[in-house]
Amino acid sequence: GRKNSHGRFTFKDILQKSDKHQHNVVTTLLQSLFRSIIILTTYTCKWASVRGALPQPIVVLGMSTAALCAPKRKRVVTVLMTLVLLRAFGEALHGYVYGNEDWEDEFDYDHEE
Repeated sequence: GRKNSHGRFTFKDILQKSDKHQHNVVTTLLQSLFRSIIILTTYTCKWASVRGALPQPIVVLGMSTAALCAPKRKRVVTVLMTLVLLRAFGEALHGYVYGNEDWEDEFDYDHEE
């Protein structure tokens, strides 16, 4: 497989899905774990941004700051509370900017039968 000048796999090599590399079980597990965390974080930040009313970099910065500044025993609770507060702020901002429009874009409740 590809290795850097020190003879180790790079982070990009671990995350890249390729049949050229023969990974052991631990590497495959770590690769799947990293991908799952990245996907979960992406969807969570999209959810908290409320359709772009609150820019995603602000959501990521807020969650990262909460994770880094919180005490170890309360880190998960702090990050979840920050996520909910960012979502609430995004919904208030969305309501202020757009009003009641653009909330029911998937379903039309005023349809005739």
